[in-house]
Amino acid sequence: MEPDRITLSLEIEVDSNRGKNDRNHDSNDRDRDRVLTENEAQVLAILRREPSINAVQVAAEMKVSVSTVNRVYKSLKRKSYIARDNQARDERIILK
Repeated sequence: MEPDRITLSLEIEVDSNRGKNDRNHDSNDRDRDRVLTENEAQVLAILRREPSINAVQVAAEMKVSVSTVNRVYKSLKRKSYIARDNQARDERIILK
């Protein structure tokens, strides 16, 4: 015999975990930000081996465009792996 009516219950917590969950998401974002892509790892390896190499040379060695290398530089800077020396005329890359 099938019932005529089914009752479902749903419990919702409002705002009580919001702060804790936000902190967890921020932590996960930071962890994700420290994970390197294949291109990022390759650029870092090249820079460690030859610190004075420029973006054109890195691009040629990796067989990618210079704009790809510049995007990788920007990402590595955001992830705090590298910095740019703004005092140098060529704004060379500094490993952190």
